[in-house]
Amino acid sequence: MRRSEAGTEKYHQALNLSDMNYIKTGLLMVVMAGLFLAIGYLLGGQTGLIAALIFSFVFNFGTYWFSEKIALSFARAKPMSRQQAPWLFEANERISERAGIPAPRIYISPDSQPNAFACGRGPGNASVCFTAGILESMSQREVI
Repeated sequence: MRRSEAGTEKYHQALNLSDMNYIKTGLLMVVMAGLFLAIGYLLGGQTGLIAALIFSFVFNFGTYWFSEKIALSFARAKPMSRQQAPWLFEANERISERAGIPAPRIYISPDSQPNAFACGRGPGNASVCFTAGILESMSQREVI
């Protein structure tokens, strides 16, 4: 296989993985809604079912729309400035450009446990959070 064909194949595999993520997220939201509806019906009959339906819409919308903020707040993350780790911002921009997506915002969590996570609804609304522990215990090459 030629190099350009391999690149195209990787792009289509990544596209399919992205589609699968949307399907899995939608399926999880449907299952959660079904669980709320079943509990609402068991507790309150038809009135409970209607209340559960409203609650389900609000809950699913809120968790989908605000998931990034929720995850970052649980980690006590704050936006990282370019002056704190210019190498990390450069790597973030380089990798994002290569992937053809906007560079995600970078956050730092004060946690001493070495960890990092990405969150957000999609490429335009994404963040990457690094803990202080990972930045202190690993080299720049290991973090990237």
